[in-house]
Amino acid sequence: MVRRILVIIPIAVFLCFSILPIEKVGNGESLAIAEGEYFIGELLSSYTTDFGFSSENRAHNVKKATALINGTIVKEGEVFSFNGVTGERTANNGYKESPTILNGKYTIGVGGGVCQVSTTLYNAVLLAGLKIERVSPHSLPVGYVPPSMDAMVSSATDFRFFNDTPYPITIKGQTKGSKLTFKIYGFKTITDGESIKYVTTIIKRLPALYEEVLDDGGELAENEEYKIIKKAKDGLISECYKETYFNGALISSVRIRRDVYNPESGIKLVRSKTQEETKQV
Repeated sequence: MVRRILVIIPIAVFLCFSILPIEKVGNGESLAIAEGEYFIGELLSSYTTDFGFSSENRAHNVKKATALINGTIVKEGEVFSFNGVTGERTANNGYKESPTILNGKYTIGVGGGVCQVSTTLYNAVLLAGLKIERVSPHSLPVGYVPPSMDAMVSSATDFRFFNDTPYPITIKGQTKGSKLTFKIYGFKTITDGESIKYVTTIIKRLPALYEEVLDDGGELAENEEYKIIKKAKDGLISECYKETYFNGALISSVRIRRDVYNPESGIKLVRSKTQEETKQV
């Protein structure tokens, strides 16, 4: 007589998250390779800016820096360095020449446009509630974010933030059309019902001046008193406040920044003295 033995094999049940493959890149950083919108954890924040005004070279720099950051994992207790991930902005590293702000003026430099990437990421990091380690404003106002919401980077100035949560976070960066978006994924550490937002206010405007250039070439028409060659842009002093809400009610408002943006002088073409005398005759 043959006995039939029923063997019961226990089945282990695992709770699985969307784990991304890890790849080592040249600068030693560990990057997660994006697979659609699947990341470890949940969406903590998202922020978008528009770079549709960019030249071809500027758009290239924006896309390049965004791609380098995309998929970066910042472990708990680690500091993210923008310059450390995106590398030195040089032609050898694949960046191109484009207008950039230097010493309070627009000039042509390699890597122009990368500051829009650091600024967009900065705002996503703020909304995720992470701790900012280092951020600097531009010397002139920029048009793609409100004042006191920008993050200027250069060879001497970095944007850094600290993952002060007990969990790793993942950064998703994407350019689609003329839109640049950063999303932060992780695990929420704030209380249910709590939310934050950031508001800016202009404290004072700093009037810009015009440099007058004599019309020695006779460019002005007979009925023109002057012509604007380059429009002046006012500077300003601004502040940014972090507002915390609980169930829709404001419970605190804390100033996190106060910035001064210089005015940008304009150029005005005016009549020379000889032209005035001729006009009067």
